[in-house]
This record gives sequence, structure tokens and C-alpha cells, in this order.
Amino acid sequence: MATTTKAVLRNRVLEELGVLAAGETASSNDADVVDARIELINEQYIENGVSHWATSAIPDYAVEPLITITAARCAPAFGLNENVITRLKTEAVGADVSLRGVTSKKRGTESVYVPEAFY
Repeated sequence: MATTTKAVLRNRVLEELGVLAAGETASSNDADVVDARIELINEQYIENGVSHWATSAIPDYAVEPLITITAARCAPAFGLNENVITRLKTEAVGADVSLRGVTSKKRGTESVYVPEAFY
């Protein structure tokens, strides 16, 4: 199974937020903000039985939903306007459902919906 690292996920999140252009390197402050959210989200997913991976080896099938989810959780820290934050949160709900669905199929269990309060 192909995997992605936390650093790659972090940079993709920063690109999604418009903080980083493709190919640029994140500042240490920006990296710290996103890395902390990535770790927290992964810990929450592990506790809820969704994630089984380390942030050093994120399965490729989880990357796109995690970019969306993490961007929604990071947007306020980067001062994005409320319209953008609302759009990202809406997209994150769909990404969460998608991630839960694909991981449940990989585990052979049913997907569980988590309310928007997760975000």
C-alpha cells in the first residue's frame, strides 16, 4: 500500500489554504500549526476506530479527505475569512463521511457518522 508522510500532507494543507505556493517550504510556525492539527485529528480517528496508521505512513486513499478535514480545522489559525471557513467546514463533513466509508470498507465494518461538532 502506498503511503504519504505528515510533511507532504502538511504542505498540501497549506497549499489548500493558500498559505503556501506549490514547491515552497513551510515556515516553522506554519508547519507547527498544521502538524499539531494533523496529530490531533489522527489521534481522534484512532480513538474512534477510523484510523489505524501513523502520521509517518498515511495511506494514499486517506490523503485527500485528510487535506480537506485538516484545512477546515486550520483555517481560523491562518485568519481566513468566515465564508472560506464555512465552505471548508462543509467540505470537511463530506470528506469525513468519505474517509469513514473507505476505511470501514478496508476493515470490513460499517461507517459511523460523526456530527459537525467534530470540526
